[in-house]
Amino acid sequence: MGISAGEIATASDVLEKVPFYPTTASTVLLISSLNSENTTSATTYTKREDIAMAGSGTFRIQFAIRTSASTATAYGRVYQNGVAVGTEQSETASTQVIKSEDISGWELGDLCQLYTKIASGNFVFVQNFNIYASTNKSEFQVL
Repeated sequence: MGISAGEIATASDVLEKVPFYPTTASTVLLISSLNSENTTSATTYTKREDIAMAGSGTFRIQFAIRTSASTATAYGRVYQNGVAVGTEQSETASTQVIKSEDISGWELGDLCQLYTKIASGNFVFVQNFNIYASTNKSEFQVL
C-alpha cells in the first residue's frame, strides 16, 4: 500500500516489508500512533506501543507525556527492539509536554517502542507517538 509524501500513516496501515531509502530526521511526519491519550500506573518500564520501521537511518521520535499529579514524575523512553536507545525523558506537568529526540541506527523492520513508568499510586499519560524523517523518495511504504 503506498502512502504519498505528506500523508499520515497509522499503525493500522502496517502491511508488509518493502525496501525503503535511507532517511534523515526532519519535520516530515511519517507515522503517527497513540493518537488518543493512553494511561498506566506501572512503576517499572512497560512497553506502551510498537511501530515497525519502514526504513533505515535517523528518525525524529516524538511523544507527549504528562503525570496525574505534579508531585509525581512520569518517565518515558524510546527502545529499539527491546533495548533502550533514547534518553530517559521525565515530566512533572499535569498537561501534555512533547518530548523529541533524533535517534540514528534504525534498520528496516526494527521496532521503535515507547516505554513508560511512574511512581506508585500515580498515573502516566502518553499520546501522539510520532516518527518524523525525510527521504529522497516521494512515496513510501509503511510496514
